[in-house]
Amino acid sequence: MLPFSAWQGRPVLVNLWASWCPACIEELPALQALEASWVPRGLVLVGVAVGDPAEHVAAAVRDRGLSWPQALDDSERARRTFDTDELPTSLLYAPDGTLLLKQVGALRVDDPAVQAALLRAVSAAP
Repeated sequence: MLPFSAWQGRPVLVNLWASWCPACIEELPALQALEASWVPRGLVLVGVAVGDPAEHVAAAVRDRGLSWPQALDDSERARRTFDTDELPTSLLYAPDGTLLLKQVGALRVDDPAVQAALLRAVSAAP
């Protein structure tokens, strides 16, 4: 279980993904770049592996050197909660919980709209 309540008042990017999803795997280097640039500025990056066996997620995390927190969702509840049928999907929340960005498909961290939303999210942090 991830401590979502511990991140209250902080900007959070939730990334729904799976180790069996080619687009998700292709997106991981972009998320690693995002982590390197934005986590030091206050962003919390969280992965939610959807419909994926724990051992596959653990192997992907280990083999690709992912260092951000991961949750397992074998019930696929996250897809309903975050209203998406596609992976990957990323959702960026402001510190007050406002949804600033919903990206269905691979996140492009060089996209000006993504950069603007990230800046808005971390600028709103206390």
